Amino acid sequence: MKHPLAEILESIEGNGTFSNFGTRPFVLPGLHVECFGEVSFPIAESDVKRLIPYAQKAPFGKGTATIMDTSIRSAWEIDAEKLSFHNTQWSKCIDEIIEKSKRGFGIEHGKVEASLYKLLIYEEGDFFLSHRDSEKEKGMFATLIVGLPSRHSGGKLIVKHSGVEHEYDFSLDSLKYHDRPRAQALLQACKEAGYDACLGLVTYYQMGSLDGVDYGYYDYNYDYGESDGIMGEVYEDSLYIENWAKTTTPGLGRLEITKKNLLSSVDWDNDEPIQKFEEGFTGNAGMTIEYFYHYGALIFWHKKYEIHLLKACKKEVQLEWLDYYTGLANDDKENYYKNNSKNLLSLIINDPIDTYYLPENCNAISKTLILLKDKDLLRDAFRSLLFHMFTKIDIDKWLGLIKIYPLPEFSDFFKKIREEGEDSHVAHYLDILYTLSLYGSEHMKYGPFIQKELKELPYTIETAKKTKNDKKTQIRIIYLSLCLSENKTDQLWVERTLETIVHKASRTYVNDTLCQALSQYHKTTGKAQGMLAAQLRAFCIGSLEERVANKPSPPGNWTRPIPVKGDQYEEWKLLSAFMASPTEHVFELKKNQEYRERMERIIKHSSVNLTCETIRKGSPYTLKLTKNQNSYEKSMREWERDVELLKTI
Repeated sequence: MKHPLAEILESIEGNGTFSNFGTRPFVLPGLHVECFGEVSFPIAESDVKRLIPYAQKAPFGKGTATIMDTSIRSAWEIDAEKLSFHNTQWSKCIDEIIEKSKRGFGIEHGKVEASLYKLLIYEEGDFFLSHRDSEKEKGMFATLIVGLPSRHSGGKLIVKHSGVEHEYDFSLDSLKYHDRPRAQALLQACKEAGYDACLGLVTYYQMGSLDGVDYGYYDYNYDYGESDGIMGEVYEDSLYIENWAKTTTPGLGRLEITKKNLLSSVDWDNDEPIQKFEEGFTGNAGMTIEYFYHYGALIFWHKKYEIHLLKACKKEVQLEWLDYYTGLANDDKENYYKNNSKNLLSLIINDPIDTYYLPENCNAISKTLILLKDKDLLRDAFRSLLFHMFTKIDIDKWLGLIKIYPLPEFSDFFKKIREEGEDSHVAHYLDILYTLSLYGSEHMKYGPFIQKELKELPYTIETAKKTKNDKKTQIRIIYLSLCLSENKTDQLWVERTLETIVHKASRTYVNDTLCQALSQYHKTTGKAQGMLAAQLRAFCIGSLEERVANKPSPPGNWTRPIPVKGDQYEEWKLLSAFMASPTEHVFELKKNQEYRERMERIIKHSSVNLTCETIRKGSPYTLKLTKNQNSYEKSMREWERDVELLKTI
């Protein structure tokens, strides 16, 4: 039986819920991230990728411990101390959200404040399993999540309490009151009438003279901020759609429109802008004010104008639509989507390419070429498009193209990759060949083609070595070369390839690239190895044995060599007797700060074996220089690593 007091307490019900959700017109937060700068909204995928290097993987708490486990939580986070908001309207926006939340929680009295904790970034596939938020500071009773505008799909938030579950979504389902049934009815009508439709954000922008304030040229003490004035003469305006909701139909990127394109009851002349900013005097120009109006809208257009609209869109948007058309083409009896796929692909091929704005995934191109089986389109794509997208198309998609089209179609294109491609291109090319060589029953079909390509391997590796490549890519190129050459017994070819690989091989290159590539190769193949791998291993062993045989010896006395460099000659001349002395190992230099700092910089930027220390006594202070054995200790560390590497290889 329950205690009577418990029954009485359970009979008391509040007028709120344990969680609540809402949307509001977007206000630019003026969000700045330390070392990154201002984050623009709606944030694009390319900007997210640039932002991630300034973030760290998000951990989670378990008891008193902080744990990093991506099987439990996979996301990125940026700490609050690295974040700042430069728009005063943002604080007002948060205050309004807090007041609405108080009503939702049934809190009628009392002060509620929001403390910034983290900026979270969720990439595709990221998640956080069911968990209970811990108290981040004294008095915390709830977690406030503010979703900033970005193109996305999925990302549902599920909140549970006492057996009750609330599910929150951020697309069409978040529309409320009259908006949701109206939007659903219009979407259905568009579908039946041959139109495509998507939810988006309409923004109306005005910039003009600032009226209603009495600032003078000299007493106007800030450049940009929230406005107390009003719009006078309008200098320029624009109307555009962006921040499309993720539905079955892709959006169109930033789309410029006119008021004639809108079916709306909005009173543009009398409606209050969502944001107002004023700008101070710039040169001889007067003061200006900006208005921003944001409206959620359902945008629809007739399908016959779709390709025309896509001509003005960025490659990222065009590829999204290409993927959309191609995905629907197989079940399309009237070939509408197949024809659109061909027309859009032709448009993409013939348009100039700005490689900076290419998306990371360009698989839509290969999927469409596989669908169409059009050799002319493939040749056109080879001439311009596919070279720039080469590494942005997955290996399995390249193999799909090779299966569909005749092998000779790829010869000239792969030649261009070998001769002009960067190291990442070469690695991707070799990966394609290697994966192709693993096609057991089809090996006879592709074998001659692969062997023909491998004849050029020495020149391919030479091309890759000329580009600025990272170590991981270098290792990948050598590893794939070893795998592909496993059955090559042509001694002249092996010698030529080996010479290209080891030419001008430094100690770092041998240890960190060649030995690592051999290690990966042996893990893959076991004890079996081809001629090239055997000879490369022999070269690496010989190089290591030669270095191991010459163990570094410690200095016999305190004499240390000094460099002599241009304008630094006087400083080194001052130290020459001390550095040459076999017995002295400490030298004290009493000089002014400027001289001491110059001397310290010279020493730190040279390889001389000296340690600097400032003795802060007397006036001026003393710079104490002490001889050390850094060069010897570094040589010993390298020698010990050579010994260990020789054992493993």
